[in-house]
Amino acid sequence: MSKKNLILTLAMFFFAITSLGQNNPNIKRTLNWRFGTYVGANFNLQTQEVSFLPYYSYWYSWEAASSISDMDGNLLFYTDGESVFNRNDVLMAGIDISNYFSLLYGHPSAIQGALIVPQPGNDNIYYVFTCEAWEEHFLYNYHRGLRYSIININGDGGLGELVEKNILLQNNVGESVVATSHQNETDYWIVSSTLSGMMYSYLLNENGISGPIDSLQSTNIFCLDINEAKHPQFLKFSPQGNLIFKGGVCTGHIDYTIHTLIGFNNSTGIFEFDHETDILESEIILEMTQDTTISLWPRATFSPAGNYLYVIKKMALHPFWLPSVIERYRIKYPIIEEDVIQSREIFFVSESKRFMKLQITPHGNIWVSQSTNSNLHAGQIINIIQNPNSEDFAYFEPDVYDLAEIYNSPYQTNLSYASVFWNFNNTVESWLFNDNEITTFRETTTKERRKNNLFYPNPSNGEIYLTNYFDNETHINIYSLTGTLLHKETIYSISVIKLSHLSGGVYIIEFTDNKQYREFSKIIIN
Repeated sequence: MSKKNLILTLAMFFFAITSLGQNNPNIKRTLNWRFGTYVGANFNLQTQEVSFLPYYSYWYSWEAASSISDMDGNLLFYTDGESVFNRNDVLMAGIDISNYFSLLYGHPSAIQGALIVPQPGNDNIYYVFTCEAWEEHFLYNYHRGLRYSIININGDGGLGELVEKNILLQNNVGESVVATSHQNETDYWIVSSTLSGMMYSYLLNENGISGPIDSLQSTNIFCLDINEAKHPQFLKFSPQGNLIFKGGVCTGHIDYTIHTLIGFNNSTGIFEFDHETDILESEIILEMTQDTTISLWPRATFSPAGNYLYVIKKMALHPFWLPSVIERYRIKYPIIEEDVIQSREIFFVSESKRFMKLQITPHGNIWVSQSTNSNLHAGQIINIIQNPNSEDFAYFEPDVYDLAEIYNSPYQTNLSYASVFWNFNNTVESWLFNDNEITTFRETTTKERRKNNLFYPNPSNGEIYLTNYFDNETHINIYSLTGTLLHKETIYSISVIKLSHLSGGVYIIEFTDNKQYREFSKIIIN
């Protein structure tokens, strides 16, 4: 390859990576996350770095978590479905934590129980949608329903103020409320489901909220008897807004004393969503049972390009829900049910740690939380699925962030440590949409998958660890962004590449083998 062609290839590659933050200006609304227990994270689109924020002793959310920033990426406020905190990490005006009736009527234990959406056409008004936790509904016969509250961000000297609270939209809802952009790219669809599995949609536009529209029904996989459907539904839009995943189980329960499933039916599927009319056009049932096991409350996310669906399965009959599996389905158009089902592959398996939640990040990868102790709900480890749009180069990078280590917080089982529960940051998925495939370049037509495609950490302090990318020796070249070769060597197995002689910055790493199999990726040296 000539230097001229190499520079062009590197430039195309770097554009494909950095364009994620430029194609959709709303992506900056997602740069600040507050989630789990005491945890905050900030995403930098330029350096691709993640900064973890100070230990928030008062931020404690089992599941519900949503935060929003302005169009410049500055944090505005965040919520756990009950309390609301402003950008200074102080309770927002209109919330008195000592007065229960001043709180929002959501619940921190609702899996996707909080969602913040700006009102179209008004930069000052934000809607906060909340929903109830199923255990309150069935164990205590307490009904909060799906509600919305309104925040004027100009109130309280620009720190925000709740001006309307807890307006009821729908009773008898599950634990999820999600949103996607309307076809007109201005308005939003807000979608939730009942505990029986029927989905309702609402339209948020410059005039406010309208609905519900009860056209989001399915006769095949939804639970139809509310007296039997006693488990929450999990919803996830694709970033493009044309698909929606619904995961859950219904009609039954688990007898943990004998580890036996009683009366469970599968209720998991993918639906095509017309985000102009909100009509579900087709459905694909995904079988979540396997032999005598069942996946309890499957969680999922689509890849940024919407061409893959990643699903977590935890085996309910095991006392600690193991093994924990990440499956992957290929999404091609036109969508044919048989093709999607047959595309299923096991992406990664853990025999000892439970996967908890998947979430696309503003960097175009997917975070996966994972528990490290006997608690069934809390996860201290964040793994990353890199290159999630790629057929051949997607890989699972383990143990990228250890929250217990970052926050100097011990591994315990009483939930009093920095951790992720069932959720990261619930946001409008279409804000994370990227037209360009954030993946690698490959000068071959072969469909072979790399067996051990891993290099880490990234960013690095000057040392990176690599496994052999291909079946034979691998040649490593490090280039500047202008195409100048700065470092080269050959590896045969797991190796440490020392790059401390390079100054801090962004570089391109090239992998080739003797069969002209080539790949480029980006690496950051601190």
